[in-house]
Amino acid sequence: MEMDGSLSVLKNAPDAAPSRKDLNLPDIPVYLPTTVISDGQVLLDNLQQSGLNLQWLESQLKVQGVTEIKDVFYAEWRPDKGLIISGQ
Repeated sequence: MEMDGSLSVLKNAPDAAPSRKDLNLPDIPVYLPTTVISDGQVLLDNLQQSGLNLQWLESQLKVQGVTEIKDVFYAEWRPDKGLIISGQ
């Protein structure tokens, strides 16, 4: 019971979810996706900021069976997942 009359509840240790630190696990890097194609248009600034270029993008699209950039509704790049295409 708090001084203002409210009630605070703290879970018992056995019921609390352990954190990565509690389990002595290493930190996992978090990568944010970078949009590289939106509505069939290449976002060159995003591509270049990610250290990529148009030739790389075209080759990645070809590997995934895409022949024309205009046919891709949305594509994003993440260092841990690569190029992810949505809506072709």
